[in-house]
Order: sequence, then C-alpha cells, then structure tokens
Amino acid sequence: MTTPTNETSRRAIKGHVRRWIHNIQQYDIVHIDLTIYNILLGAETSLKSMQAKYNRLSEAVARDMEASNATRAQFDAEVESVITLEDECNAAYVIVRRKKDEFKALKEAEERKRSTELVDRPNNRQLIAAIPAAAALGAPAAPAAVTSTKLPKRQIKPFKGDVLEWTAFWEGYNAAVHESAIPAVQKFGYLKDYLKGEAQLCVENLELTDANYTVAVNLLKAMYGKPDVLIEAHTHKLATLQPVKDMADTAALRCFQLTIQSHINALETLGVARTSHGCLLGSSILRSIPLKLQEKWAESATNKVTDIDQVLKFIEEQVEAAERLSRLRATNTKAGPKFSATGKNKTSNNTDSFPARSQQQADSTNKPSKQNKKKWQPTTTKERSDSIIFKKANAALRVLQGRCIGPRIAQWS
Repeated sequence: MTTPTNETSRRAIKGHVRRWIHNIQQYDIVHIDLTIYNILLGAETSLKSMQAKYNRLSEAVARDMEASNATRAQFDAEVESVITLEDECNAAYVIVRRKKDEFKALKEAEERKRSTELVDRPNNRQLIAAIPAAAALGAPAAPAAVTSTKLPKRQIKPFKGDVLEWTAFWEGYNAAVHESAIPAVQKFGYLKDYLKGEAQLCVENLELTDANYTVAVNLLKAMYGKPDVLIEAHTHKLATLQPVKDMADTAALRCFQLTIQSHINALETLGVARTSHGCLLGSSILRSIPLKLQEKWAESATNKVTDIDQVLKFIEEQVEAAERLSRLRATNTKAGPKFSATGKNKTSNNTDSFPARSQQQADSTNKPSKQNKKKWQPTTTKERSDSIIFKKANAALRVLQGRCIGPRIAQWS
C-alpha cells in the first residue's frame, strides 16, 4: 500500500472544502430561522477546520514542487488555485455573517413585538397605570433588581490523550459544549478542535455529522473514561514515584508528598479504599524518601508500613519540620554578623588569639608605641606582675616560632 502524497491528500481535503462551501451557499436566499442559523454555524466551523488543513497541505505541496524543480508556470498555476479557493471560502463566510445579522435582527424584532403585546394587554395597562398612584400613597418601593456578576469565561484545556487529564477535560467540555442547545454537528466541530495528539487520532477519520458525534463521544469515554483505566493509571503513577535523595530539598519533598496524596485521593473517588493498598505501597513510598527520614521512621517500633495514613502523616510532619528549619536558617543567615573583605568578623576581638597570628602582627600589637609609653606605665603591684607575665609569654612565643620556622628555612635553603 503506497503512502498518499501531499498533493493527493490536499485533493481530498479540497473536496471537503467545496462541499461545505456549497452547503453554506444553498442557504443564501432562504429565510433565516433558528434551525438554519444552527446549521450555518456548524458549517462555518467545519469549513474553517478543512480550510486550515488545506492551507497546511498547500505549503507542503509548494515545498515538494520546489524540491522537484517545478517550472514557473506550474508555480503560477498552484498560486492561482490556492487564491481561487480562498476567495470562495471568503464568499461563504460573507454569507454566514449576513445570515447572522439577519437572525439577530429577527430576534430583536420578536423581542420588541413581545414587549408591545405585553404592554397592550388590558390587565397590564391597569397595573402600569396603578404604579405611580401606589408610589404617591407611600407604598413600599419595589425590590431592587438583582445585579448579576459576570464571571470570566473558562478556558478548556485541549485533551492530548493523558488518561489522568480526561476527567477534568470532560467535565469542562460537558458544561460548556456538550450540554448546550447547539446542534450535534457543531458540538462535533468543537470537540475536534479541543482534541490533540493521540486523542485526535481516535476521531480524525469520522465525518462531521450528527450521528458521528455520538460515536466519537462513546469512543473517547471507552478509551479514557472507564474507571478501571483511571485506577490503573493512578496506580502506575504511585508505583513509579521519583525518589527524593536530598533531605535539604524541601521543595522536592513537598511535591513528593502532595503527589502521593493527590493520587490516593483520586483512587478513593474511584472506589479504591486507602486500606486496600497494602504494605507494597508503603514500602515503595519509604524507599523513595531520603535515608535520614528512613532512619527516623525505623526508630519507632509502633510505625507500621501497612498503615498508609501513618506513612503519609509521618512524611507530612517531616516535610513541615524541614520547611521550618529551612526558613530558620534563611532568617539566621540574613541576621548574622557582617564580615570584612578579608573574611574576618568586624565586631570580634582577636586579642586572645595571638598565638595564631604572625610574628610581625604580634610584635606590632604587643609593643606599645612611644605615645602609649608616655600615656601608661604600670603603677600597682598587680599591674607590674601582669606586665611581666605578658612579656614572658611573648618571649616564649618568639622562641617557639624560631624553633619551628628555623629548621624549615634551613631545609628549604
């Protein structure tokens, strides 16, 4: 079986485009009503989808022609064909816009007629005439109109075939499109727009008809919406957890804990009890946490690996403790002592650490300057004794440094 070329595929898509153009053109001179309005909306959606496919294939055909060294006449014919079809599509879109305007005007006329008929009724005339009189007699004012809050329009995330995203996609699509009053063919057009990747392949070859919309929905529900399929997907995620090795990585620990909790909660909504997981899940979870946490778990003899709630509570408590410690360290780092450019604490006093200093620093610090000699001299017996002890200590320090450094210098020389 040969693979169809870009030109062959485009020729087939072009037939669909012309068919939808013809479907729109046949309602050009027909009086508009709700049924025809819905049909035109569905045809417009289908035409846009087919035209987009035709344009993509036209680009591929142009690349093929360039690779095969097509002549200028062939390129001109190709461009003329694309432009002609685009003009036909634009003409069909003009018809749809005009019919939309006609339908809008029709609805406004019906609304005005309904309002006029309501006012012209005898009973309603009496009620309207009595309203000013009641207000003049001090009657209670009519209740204020309830103001409605305009909520932002929800965006439906395209479904790409991930089983775990099916429920969220279907609930959003069901509320916005599936339960609406638009025709099934138009719903099918929206459904195809929201499907991508693997999910799109399930319905790609179905024709855009009312009957096929039901077929497409049943196919998608059978492939992605069965409870057994969802249970298997959540269980697989729990069995293939990404281990966390670093105890200091609090963000990874928190993500690990929330991921487990999310899948277990989802399984509960599908009818799988927490107690049915057994010790296999508990063991898998404990093997995926850092070794320090495994040691803390093993310290208590009351910890049971079969109790999933206990395992999750232990991990949550340890994550919260790690986050508190991380915040405390960050606070201490910001409030810590400032250091100079040489790395020494500006506020510390290094007078007690003179053995670690060099000989030149010790001499410069211990030997008082001429100004200091004039300003201070030991007077009391205790001051003289402390001065003698201090001088002997400096002398001993210089002797020790000479013994240690001298042989090294001789050896090096």
